[in-house]
Amino acid sequence: MDKISCKMCGSNDLTAKGNLIICNSCGSKFVDDGNSKAALQQDIDHSLHADLIFDFIITEKAMSNIFYQWLISGAYTPDDILQKFKHLQLKKVFLPTYLFNGSYLMNWSASSGYNYEEKYQEWDNYRKEYVTKKRTLTDWRPSSGSVQDNFSEMIVANSTVASNLANFIGASATFLGKDGTPFDCFDTTNCTLLPYMNDENKAFDVAKLNLDKKISAQIIGQIPGDTYKDLNWNGQTSHRTCKVYYPAYLGSFEYSGKTFSYIIDGRNEKNIFGEKPIEENRVQEAKQSFIPLQISAWFTPILTGCFMLSSETLLGLIYGVLGIILSFIFYYSGKRKMISVSENSQIRRLTMLKILQDDLLSESDKKQKLDECLKGNLPIKLSQEEIIQAQKNIYAEDENSSSVKINAILLNKQHGRLVLSFAFTFIIGCITWVISMCINA
Repeated sequence: MDKISCKMCGSNDLTAKGNLIICNSCGSKFVDDGNSKAALQQDIDHSLHADLIFDFIITEKAMSNIFYQWLISGAYTPDDILQKFKHLQLKKVFLPTYLFNGSYLMNWSASSGYNYEEKYQEWDNYRKEYVTKKRTLTDWRPSSGSVQDNFSEMIVANSTVASNLANFIGASATFLGKDGTPFDCFDTTNCTLLPYMNDENKAFDVAKLNLDKKISAQIIGQIPGDTYKDLNWNGQTSHRTCKVYYPAYLGSFEYSGKTFSYIIDGRNEKNIFGEKPIEENRVQEAKQSFIPLQISAWFTPILTGCFMLSSETLLGLIYGVLGIILSFIFYYSGKRKMISVSENSQIRRLTMLKILQDDLLSESDKKQKLDECLKGNLPIKLSQEEIIQAQKNIYAEDENSSSVKINAILLNKQHGRLVLSFAFTFIIGCITWVISMCINA
């Protein structure tokens, strides 16, 4: 029987209700012609079928603890997240995936660059003589080779799962193990199975993008020399496809009027992904940690130039060197303060979680102790192991999370300030020294 589609938008995402067929994409409704519902039921049955299914290892109780540990982690997660967040939904589902297992053999060719220094003579108009200088040149040589390896890519085949959440499943391919159950032998009576909405070809296009990145990184690691250009590669890949239902917890929560989604691997407790709110005040506090560096980075080249112009050459050199040293000190001091603010906040959040999970405390006692935590007074002490774990939780987030990106941008800016300060101090020092010599001459 042919696969049916919506008469208005062409979507195959349809639902039978009474004598009507309803399109879930555009909302159009049309009357069953006698064959449509049977065809639709066949499509639905097919979309809920796989080769293998993997059951949950993480229990709901363990999942709850994993969620709360993840919720309080992060450098810029609000301190009041535990009191103000509201769970909207939590679904225990089986995600439809395509598992591609295969191998590849690729031949590559490139131009490898070998850097070397060359001395040359250049006329110096100020000294009225030729001076010896150095420059870096690159010797380009052809290179080639081959790479081969096995690969395993698992792609979610349901478009209702947000793409940023669906990407997490790729990390689960290595945790599958060999305890998968043939789908027809698994009791799915009380299970929530999401339907297959994307075909195998579309899923493999996504898998191939991931595979190309892996192959490219492997080849680049083999190219000899200091640099390369004109990289080309081609070869063969072979794979076998398996339709797999994979367990996961899909949830969402609300904080300050905004909704945040997350996903927890049903088999690997370390695999959890989602977005959390950011406390802007703490981001500003982190930025303010580097104000001394900003001042030093600007004033070091300016004052160095002023001393040079006033014929205080030695004093200018001394101040320039000291200014650069101070800038480095301010950088590491600011970084340490930024980390300290995040660590103290993480310890507060962990303390608050312990208070909320203490069954011996009454609700009024919990509220009182939580308020003390927000004021910076910790009513209970954490063990040294818990403090160390709290500090680790700051860096336990996914590399694509907002907190990690904020830290990366912030630190990159400070690196840039250090480099520019050093460069400007050197350039301005040289220019003002030359001007000073000309004036005195």
